[in-house]
Amino acid sequence: MQRKISVPVWLAVALVVCGPARAADIDQAGAEKLKSSLTHYLPKDLAESGFLTVRPGAGRYEIAVDLMRLIGDKLPAELKIKGLEPFAMSATPAETDRWKVDGTGKFDVTADYKTGETPGTMRYATDHYDYSGILDPAISYFRNATFTATGIRFASEQGPEKVEASFDSMNYVMSSADATGGTLDFTATGAATGFRETVVTKEAPPFELSADSIAFDATIKGMMLREVNDLVVFVLDHLKEKQLSAEQQAALKDKVLKALPLAASIDETVRLSNLSVGTPLGPFGFKGVDYGINMTGLSEAARFGISVKAHDPKAPDGVVPAAYMPLMPADTEISFSFQNMNLGGFLKEFIEKADFTKDVPMSDEESAALAKTIFPDGRVTMNFDRVAARSDVYDLEMSGVLHSSIEDTRQVSMTATLLARNFDRTITFVQDAAKADPELNQLSFGMMMAKGFAKSEADGTQRWDVAVNEDGSVEVNGQQVKGPNAEDEASPDDSDDDQDMMDGEDAVEEPDALQNSAPEAQE
Repeated sequence: MQRKISVPVWLAVALVVCGPARAADIDQAGAEKLKSSLTHYLPKDLAESGFLTVRPGAGRYEIAVDLMRLIGDKLPAELKIKGLEPFAMSATPAETDRWKVDGTGKFDVTADYKTGETPGTMRYATDHYDYSGILDPAISYFRNATFTATGIRFASEQGPEKVEASFDSMNYVMSSADATGGTLDFTATGAATGFRETVVTKEAPPFELSADSIAFDATIKGMMLREVNDLVVFVLDHLKEKQLSAEQQAALKDKVLKALPLAASIDETVRLSNLSVGTPLGPFGFKGVDYGINMTGLSEAARFGISVKAHDPKAPDGVVPAAYMPLMPADTEISFSFQNMNLGGFLKEFIEKADFTKDVPMSDEESAALAKTIFPDGRVTMNFDRVAARSDVYDLEMSGVLHSSIEDTRQVSMTATLLARNFDRTITFVQDAAKADPELNQLSFGMMMAKGFAKSEADGTQRWDVAVNEDGSVEVNGQQVKGPNAEDEASPDDSDDDQDMMDGEDAVEEPDALQNSAPEAQE
């Protein structure tokens, strides 16, 4: 499933390669200038392939992009593309050195291919599309743009494998603005309606996915677009070279370092409405699902976070017994992040030490040692920013931090805070349910013990501050409920003695906190 709605690939070519251009009279000389600017950064063989033509028209330049001229003779023999007709667009002088670009049309492209001895086919079609925007050659991108499409369809089939997906409509709006230090800020919003996807495989029943709508918002702050463009152009110019010269290597390293940290921050949120997943038991789904990512640039203290929220789940009748329906969470959230990753330092050190004049710029040993610099203290830090679930009978929330050693995965520590609102109502529900299902008595007993450890907040919320230490000891609200692990693992010769101890009356010693965990011990 493609979440983002981007400009068509044929327009993306112009975005990457366009160079300086100036508004001028609509004539043949101006057409040649515009064509030269649009192909300025392309390798000579591509620029002279004739894939892009510019002709003067009535108050505008008519641009045609023929991708088959660009890629036709480079396709493998087993790949045949049909229906990829030239795309037409127009460019009108707008503000100084900028162009207003417009286009409309439809397309229906099919690709026949073969993997091994199995033939396959892919089809991508759109009934109608429109786009318009202000293209700024100075940044090789749009200052603002809109894109709409209807009747979008994708299909793929190879042997017993089959995928079909479609959208009723799509729309996309973006804008950019100059920011500090010559960087740019970008914002974009978009939506797609009537999403449907069916996946058929040999091993499993058909998988069906649908959503009434998929919407997204994205923001990029401090994008170093000019520096990134310079780097991309350099890579394209030297893509066919197996090795770089010393001068080329120095230029590459300089451009990479200038492009860091790429951006100050990137944030995106995707919202799905009435998501449904078809199964042999019936449809499962949610009224709403939100997915978000937020990250900093590639700095010395980078952060990467993910959040998933789901609302109002739906399940086929009879799958969840009626007595347990109140336990279905009306709202759930999982938000976590990785902190203090030295991605910037890692890339800088890699660029400084790598030798691109050789077939292998860096040995495996050097790469492994360098990778450790991402976590300077040798520990991965994972923040549980918020983990929550709420229903009619419970309201739970957890946050915390997990530390794990890279060298020894057994060295793990964690601090966490667990909150339970209306916990007595939750206990009462479980106790009532245990009358019909006695196996729930054990859960009820465990909840009563947990309440004995809890601290009661002013509003009645139960709170547990949990600490799991690297030595294996566990504390809850300052009380130790588990002691440290044994320092030395038992040897095979000691196994019989260990078993004798476990069978003896000294095998288990309950911590004082467990012995005194009655509800009345609550603070």
